[in-house]
Amino acid sequence: MTEAMEFLRAGAAALQRGDRAGAERRVVRALALVPGHGEGWNILGVLAVSAGDPAGGEARFRRASACAPENPAYARSQAECLKRQGRADRAAALLAGAVRCGVLSPDLACDLGDLRLHTRDIGAATVLYRLALVLAPGHVRSQNNMAEALGKAERPDAAADAFARLAVLRGTGAAWGAAGAALLAAWRQDEARAALRRAAALDPSTVDHWANLGFAGLGRHAVALAEAAFDRALRLSPGMDTARAGRGTLRMLARAPARRSGGLRGPAEPAHLHAAGDSTAGLSGTVGFSRAGRC
Repeated sequence: MTEAMEFLRAGAAALQRGDRAGAERRVVRALALVPGHGEGWNILGVLAVSAGDPAGGEARFRRASACAPENPAYARSQAECLKRQGRADRAAALLAGAVRCGVLSPDLACDLGDLRLHTRDIGAATVLYRLALVLAPGHVRSQNNMAEALGKAERPDAAADAFARLAVLRGTGAAWGAAGAALLAAWRQDEARAALRRAAALDPSTVDHWANLGFAGLGRHAVALAEAAFDRALRLSPGMDTARAGRGTLRMLARAPARRSGGLRGPAEPAHLHAAGDSTAGLSGTVGFSRAGRC
C-alpha cells in the first residue's frame, strides 16, 4: 500500500507539472498494486478528459465512484463527461441517484439544479438550489443560479430578493448592479436606488449602473437624481439608446406640468427584463433597464 501511495503521489505531481504521460504511467502502476483506489481512477479520468476523450473519462470516473461511492466529486466528474457527450438526461439521472443515496455536496446539488433548469423544470431546479444553500448557506453559485431560475419563473419579487442576497455575498459592483436591475423589475425603486448607488460607487465607469439609476430616480419622482444619472451614462456612452430614451422621457414629463397634478410620474409600466442566457447573475433590458454584466 505504501508503494502504491508513492506512485499515486508521483502521478499527481506529474499531472500538476503537465507531464501527462508520466502521470498516467505512475498511476497505472499504483492501480496495479491497489486496483480499488478511487483517486487513481479519478486521475486517469482527468487525463482522459484533458486529452479530449470524455467517453474514456466517464468510464474511469465510473470506476472511481464504484471504489468510493460516498465521494460526490467522482459522481460530478462522471456526470460532466456524460454532458460533454450530449447525454444530459443520463447525467441528471446519475446525479439524482447520488442525491437519493445521500451522496451530497452543494456543488452536486447545484449541478443537478442546472440540468433541471436546462429542461425548464424550474420548480425542481429551485428546490435543488435551496438544498445547496442549506448545505452551504454562503454558496455563491447556488444563490446566483437560483436568482436566475426565479427570474425565468416570472417571480420578480423572489428574484429581486435572491439577487440582493447574492450582491451581499459577492459585494461587487456588477452584483449590486444586477440586484438593482432586478429590484427595478419588481417596482421596488427605493431599494433599487440604494443598490445602484453602491454599484455606481464600486464601478463608476459602468454605464449600465448609471442608466438604471436614472430609471430608479424617474420612478420615484427624483428628478435631479434621474437627470444626473442619465447625463453620466451618456457621457460614458453617448449613443446608448436606453439612457437617451430615459432622459427623453424625463424631459417630456418635465415639459408637461399641466398634465401632472402630483409631480413627476414614472412610466406606466416597468421596462421588460429577462434573465441572462448564461449562468451568471445579470439582467438585460429591452427598452429600459440595462444589463449590469457579470457579477
